[in-house]
Amino acid sequence: MYASSVSAKDYWLSLAQPRFPPVDASTFHDADKVTDAQQTLDNELHALHWLICAIRTHRNSFSITSRLPSEILARVFAFVAINEPPSSRTVLPSPSGPPTVARDLGWIRVTHVSHHWREVAMQDAGLWGNELVFTLGHRWFSEMLDRAKAAPLTFTRDKSETKAINHYGHLIASHLTHTRHLWLSAPPTDLLCLGNLLTDHAPMLETLEIVNTDPNSCVRLPPGFLSGNAPKLRRMTLRGCYLLGTSPIMNRFTSYAMRCPLFPSPRPSQPPLLLDQTSVTRLDELITSFGSMPHLETIIIERPILPRPAHVNFVTRKDEIVRMPRLSLLNVTGTVFECTNILERLTLPPATSLGAACVAFDAEENFEPLLSLLSGFSKAFRGHDPFLTVCISPLANGFALKAQSYVSNGNEHTVRAACLRLCFLWRRNWAALPGEGPEAARPPFDKSTYNSMLRRVFQALGSSHIQTLSIDDSPNCDRRFWSAQEWLDVFALCSDVKHIRVGETVDAKSLFEALTMSVSADPGKPSPLGDPELDVVPSGGSGELLFPKLSTLWMSRANMSGGEDGASDAGKGGPEYFVDRLTARQQSSTPLSTLYFNRCTVPKLCMAELRRLAKTRYNEDGPLFLSADLPDLCSSSSSS
Repeated sequence: MYASSVSAKDYWLSLAQPRFPPVDASTFHDADKVTDAQQTLDNELHALHWLICAIRTHRNSFSITSRLPSEILARVFAFVAINEPPSSRTVLPSPSGPPTVARDLGWIRVTHVSHHWREVAMQDAGLWGNELVFTLGHRWFSEMLDRAKAAPLTFTRDKSETKAINHYGHLIASHLTHTRHLWLSAPPTDLLCLGNLLTDHAPMLETLEIVNTDPNSCVRLPPGFLSGNAPKLRRMTLRGCYLLGTSPIMNRFTSYAMRCPLFPSPRPSQPPLLLDQTSVTRLDELITSFGSMPHLETIIIERPILPRPAHVNFVTRKDEIVRMPRLSLLNVTGTVFECTNILERLTLPPATSLGAACVAFDAEENFEPLLSLLSGFSKAFRGHDPFLTVCISPLANGFALKAQSYVSNGNEHTVRAACLRLCFLWRRNWAALPGEGPEAARPPFDKSTYNSMLRRVFQALGSSHIQTLSIDDSPNCDRRFWSAQEWLDVFALCSDVKHIRVGETVDAKSLFEALTMSVSADPGKPSPLGDPELDVVPSGGSGELLFPKLSTLWMSRANMSGGEDGASDAGKGGPEYFVDRLTARQQSSTPLSTLYFNRCTVPKLCMAELRRLAKTRYNEDGPLFLSADLPDLCSSSSSS
């Protein structure tokens, strides 16, 4: 049996009391005796502190975690370091003083729970070299570098720290030889000093990310940047800055990302919206840079050059085209001119996933070269007669689209990994350029422009290859799609569609009306892309119905209880209207086989009639079936 708590208390008191200095009246008359007595007791307290630490250490030895091998404990610290990074925040100033910075050590606190844990952490140099941040100040930053010793380093940028290079640049440069990942953020003036700092060899550097903290500028990194040898550097990401040329370090790149502001502030001597020789040179240098990176697998380019006036055109020579044999992902964001010229100068493998987000200045923008390029890419992308699944996301002043191909072999479908992601936005979605009037002064968005462009994109993709069509819901879209006539205008060429999925953005009444209307082709009227004009004929006419091969219709959150004004008669979109339209479709030569309703408002009487006409399934509480997997590169551009 171990001693009771009472006996332990008596034991320690019996040991300590003989060491206490006596307290009597004479002591207080001698200042030296008082000082000596206080110092003696302070020494006793200091000894008791170490005694308590020893008891706690001995107690911790009975814990299961104390038996963990040092290797496992080090791995635990590594996971904690990922989830609890050090951080800092600015504390508002008090009435009598300046603002202060409150810092949280994060995972470092955990490593100092006990002497054993601290020793394990101190012996793990890689722990201190991983996720080095600048938020803890110069002293802690230097201390962590010392503890990391020669272990590979990862420098992590902090959005709140805008002077990392200015304050820590020399420390970073002195440890560049064993830096594995380097992520830095700084204002433009500090970025220019990179050429003088990062000139040493970087034999371990694998990832580099440089961020310009000024959102209204785009600076070119100095020529001496990373002039040393970096044989392992594979991934480079530049935000608000760019690096062009044929540096030897770029030969082994597998990933290259360059993100610049949409319309950088022009120089005082350069009027806005004028394409000067600098812009032409930058485009030529960009293509030349790609030619020096034959191993690239990922390219992300956002707004690499300035906009152009309408009368300027480039003629691409065959010797300017660059082959990218290993490319698997290409994302391009910018004006129609920018996207067209970049895609025109690159030859991509058929398995490349392409993302293009284009902004047009007006409805008269010339899309023909871009659509021609997309048509050629779509043919190579589809391969030998596969089918396409297309998902559309309506936006405030444009649309986003994702197309993915698959090969059908009986009942099995093999989806290809590559996909095509497109986004078209008209000028009203972006911030005003210098000299432009307020947003409200611009003309309203023309819906016919939207529908015409969407139809032309379908023609470029190959309308006859689309078998699944999905219209996604969009929180940024405040209008209904589409009227019955617009369904015919946009989708008349999609004759092989078998499955349609629509959300609440689509007007259910207009869709059911369009499904009972016919389309005929007049070969004497060519369209702008060389396809025949399509005329609408009433149901029962000589033409075939819209979506003649349609078999399955999914609807989500549709209101089939009445019209927008609350009317319930068939002429205004009540339940009887849906039954009437479906009856007409089912009596044709191309009836639907299955209807799916998910979280829809459908009267019971209407549901009974629908089930009589087609195989119908209704899910009241099920998850939404529509895919939200649309172009990531467009998600931030959808608001006006």
